[in-house]
Amino acid sequence: IVLYSGSFAEYQGMDLLFDAFLRARATNPELLLLCVGATERDLVTWSRRIPVELQEHVRLIPRQPRESIATFIALADFLALPRGRTENVPLKLFDYMAAGKPIIATRSAGYGSLLDQTRAFICEPSVESLADAILRANRSPREAEALASASKQYARRQFAWGRFVEFVRTTYADSLLSRHEARRLTAS
Repeated sequence: IVLYSGSFAEYQGMDLLFDAFLRARATNPELLLLCVGATERDLVTWSRRIPVELQEHVRLIPRQPRESIATFIALADFLALPRGRTENVPLKLFDYMAAGKPIIATRSAGYGSLLDQTRAFICEPSVESLADAILRANRSPREAEALASASKQYARRQFAWGRFVEFVRTTYADSLLSRHEARRLTAS
C-alpha cells in the first residue's frame, strides 16, 4: 500500500502520482494506492480521471480528522510525497518522517534539507523516476527499513517540540529578513 495524504491541489503532484502508480503497477500488480484527503469535488474529479485499469487499485478517501491520519499511515507500507517544484515544507512531511515508514518523495528545494537519499527514496519529479522509486522501495525491503529508521531517528532528534519551535522561528525570521532586505534594496 502506497499512501498519499493531504490536499489534492495541483501543486501536490497528484497527476504525477497517478501516472507513476499506473506505470509501477504494470510491473507489480500487487500495488494499491490509498489517497486520503479528497474534498467532495476531488472525489468526483479524480474518480473520472483514474484510468479504468487502475480503479480497483486506487482508493480515494475523503478528508479525515487529523487524529485519524495516523491510522491510515499505520496501514501503509510506503508514504508518497509527489510534489516537486515547490518552495515550502509540507506539514505532512513531519508526520511521515516520525511514522517510521519508508517515504517515496520527489526531489524538492522546499524540503531537500530535511529529506534526502539517506532518509527516503528520492526521485526526480517525472513519471518514470517516481514509478522507479515506487518499484525500488517495494523490491528493497532492507533498504526501505533502513531509510524509514533513519527518517524516524532524524525526526526524533530534529523535531522534538523545542527544536520544532526554533526551526519555525528561524524559518520565519529568515523569510522576514529576506523580504525586508529586498524592500530596502528596491527602495534605494
